[in-house]
Amino acid sequence: MAKEKSHKLLHKAATQGGEEMVKPAGLISRGGSWGVRVRVPDRLRAHLGKREIWKSFGAVSYADACRLARIERVAIDRRFLEAEVELGRAPAAPLNDEELLHLARAFLHKMEVDAGPLPIMPADREAESDAVDEEAALVGQGVEDASVQRVAKSFAAWAGRKVDDGNPELLRLSEAVQQAWLEHLGRRSARLAGRTVATVDPIFAGVDGSQPLSAPLTVRAAITAYKNDPERSGVAAKTRAAWDFRFRAIEEILGPDRLIGSIRREDVRACRDALMKMPANAPKHFPGLPIAEATMLGEKQGLPKLSPKSVMLYVELLSSLFKWLEREEMVARNPAQGIKGPPQSSEKPKRPLTAEEINALLLATAPEDGVSTSWTYWMVRIALLNGMRLGEIAGLAVDDIEKVGDVWVFRVRPNAFRDLKTDASRRDIPIHPVLIACRLLNLIRDRQPGEMLLRDAPAVGGTSNAAQKRLARLVRGSIADRKASFHSLRHNFRDAMRAAGTPHDIAAKLGGWSNQGSEVMESYGAGHTPNVLSIWIQKVEYAEVIFSHNT
Repeated sequence: MAKEKSHKLLHKAATQGGEEMVKPAGLISRGGSWGVRVRVPDRLRAHLGKREIWKSFGAVSYADACRLARIERVAIDRRFLEAEVELGRAPAAPLNDEELLHLARAFLHKMEVDAGPLPIMPADREAESDAVDEEAALVGQGVEDASVQRVAKSFAAWAGRKVDDGNPELLRLSEAVQQAWLEHLGRRSARLAGRTVATVDPIFAGVDGSQPLSAPLTVRAAITAYKNDPERSGVAAKTRAAWDFRFRAIEEILGPDRLIGSIRREDVRACRDALMKMPANAPKHFPGLPIAEATMLGEKQGLPKLSPKSVMLYVELLSSLFKWLEREEMVARNPAQGIKGPPQSSEKPKRPLTAEEINALLLATAPEDGVSTSWTYWMVRIALLNGMRLGEIAGLAVDDIEKVGDVWVFRVRPNAFRDLKTDASRRDIPIHPVLIACRLLNLIRDRQPGEMLLRDAPAVGGTSNAAQKRLARLVRGSIADRKASFHSLRHNFRDAMRAAGTPHDIAAKLGGWSNQGSEVMESYGAGHTPNVLSIWIQKVEYAEVIFSHNT
C-alpha cells in the first residue's frame, strides 16, 4: 500500500493548465461593495493586534474585484510571513513534487555510490543476498516504520532540509526515500545473483553510482541558459539591459534556487500580482534592496507602481522563457501560457504634435546666437523631417552621412554608439532638403569617420537613455500635455507621408517599419534607389511650421 502511494506521489502529473481562478479566497460582497477579508492565524493575532484583515474595494466590477483581491492576498500573505519571521518561527516552504523527485533520485545515487563491492566468495554472496531480501521486506512494510522515518530525517538533513517529527513533510519524504531504497535493494539483489541490472522504477532511469547526478534546473540556471542561448546573441544592448533587471525581479520573486519544473500557473499569477505592486523605477528609488522590501517602502511613500504595460512586459518575458524551455525539452509545459497582465488603457498613449506645439519645440531648441547649434536642435529637426527614432539619431556617427550618387543619405547601421531596434531599421534615408539648408553637412567637415555626429549629445554606456531623459524634460518644458513626447514627432512624420500619398512600401522603408504581409515579395530585387526615396522625402512638409535656416 505504501509503495503504491509513493509511486502515485512521485508520478503525479505536473498539471499547469486550467483557467483563471473564478473567485479568489476571501473575496466578499456587502451592500454592492466588494472587499477581501482574511482571518489572522491564531498564533499571529497578538503580534499583529487584530483577528482579521479587511480591505474594501468599493463598488467596482466583479472582474476588478477579483484582480484587486489577488493583489491584496499577496500583500496579506507577505505580511503574515513577515510576522512569522519576526516571531522566529517562519515555516520552511513545503516540498513540491519536483523537489521530492530530485531528493528521491539523490538518495538512490548516494546509496549506489556508498554501496560496497560485491563479495567474491559464493557463500558470502548468498548470505548478503538473504540480508538484502530481509532488508527489502522490512523497508517495504510501511513509511510509518520508525527506521524508514529515521533514515528519511537523516537524509533530509544531508540534503539541507530540516524535517521534524510531526511535520507532514516527513511522511512524503519517507515515501520518496522508501521508493529509492527499494530501487537500490532491487539492483543490489540482481548484481548478487549475477543478473543484468535493470532499472526497476522508470523515475530512477539514468541514476547510476558510476556517474555524477545531474543537478536539477533551477530558476536562476534556466534564466542564465535562456540569455546565453546563441539565438539571442544579436539582441541589442539596450534590450539586454532591460532583460537583466526584469529577470532579476522575476528570479527574486519566484526564488532563484527553486526548481524551474516546479513552477505552476498559480506561481506565475503570484509573480504577476507581486509585480503589479512593485514601484516604478525601483532600482533608482531603492538601489540594492530586494523587491519585497522595495515594494513595502514604495507603498509607504506612495510611489507610483509599475504601469500595466510594464507588468505585461515582465509576464511576456517569463512566458518567452518557458516557451524556450519547453522547446528545448527542459520543462514539460509552459505554465505562463495564456496568463495576461493587468488591463491596459485602450486610449493611445502618444499622439502627433500640433503645428503650434512643433513651433514651440523648434523655438526651444533654436540657437541663441543664430549660428551655433546643439544636439537638441538637430535631434528635433531630424526626427520631424526624416522620421528617425531617438536612438538612431543620437547614435549617428560622422560616416553615417554619405553621398550616394547625387543624394546625401543617413546610413542607419549598428555602430559603436547604438544597436538597431529591428532588422527593418537598417536602411538608407535621403536627408531632407530642409536639413541640408540648415547646414547639417557642416557637422562632418574636418571630422574623423568614427566620431559621434552630435558630439555634445549625452552618451552613457552605448545607449541613448541619458539623451532620452534630457529630451523628455525639454518636451515637458515646452508642451504641457503629457501625451506629447519626443516620439510624437515620428507620428507627425508618418502623417506627413500619408498627406503626400507616399506608397506604403516606401513609407515603411523611410521610417524603418516592418512591411508586414509582404516580406517575401519585398525580399526580391535591390529595393528602391536613393533617388526614388529622395523624391518622396522631399514631399514631407508641415503647414504653419517655421524652420529657421539662419544657422
